[in-house]
Amino acid sequence: MSGAVIFFMNKASAAVILSHLLACDTDFVESLIARVDLREYANKIANYSMRFEAWSGESLVGMVAIYCNDLETRAAHITSVSVINKIQGKGIATQLLSQSVEHAKKIRMQRICLEVDSGNRAAIALYEKCGFVVGSTGNPMIVMDLFLDVEKSIEQRSQLQY
Repeated sequence: MSGAVIFFMNKASAAVILSHLLACDTDFVESLIARVDLREYANKIANYSMRFEAWSGESLVGMVAIYCNDLETRAAHITSVSVINKIQGKGIATQLLSQSVEHAKKIRMQRICLEVDSGNRAAIALYEKCGFVVGSTGNPMIVMDLFLDVEKSIEQRSQLQY
């Protein structure tokens, strides 16, 4: 990694996303490789999600991938949050999440949800710091929600069925 971290939207190709996910794989509580076909997952992210990316030189060092395509319920879904290990703890994930939230607000999403492994205490703390709340718990995954319209958040939360 060289130089300062610079933020972009949708710059990375599927191959670069795949390389990044492979570099971050061991940082997940259950490795991504054990859960998904990484090549297929990287292609899906590249082709269908909005990506908020952190770059250092020519290296993708952090990424949040979010789907904002549910226009009926106005719910966005974060499918991936990753920062390479050697630069974790510097606020990069927080910035990427903040950019994702601002984008979702701008296009009038009402809620953002994500799933996190119940054993990933650091990620859960990060999401709570960013305003997400636990919506439902399961083993091993927890669903967390961020309601973007404060006035409707209590009403929406009561209507959710997990």
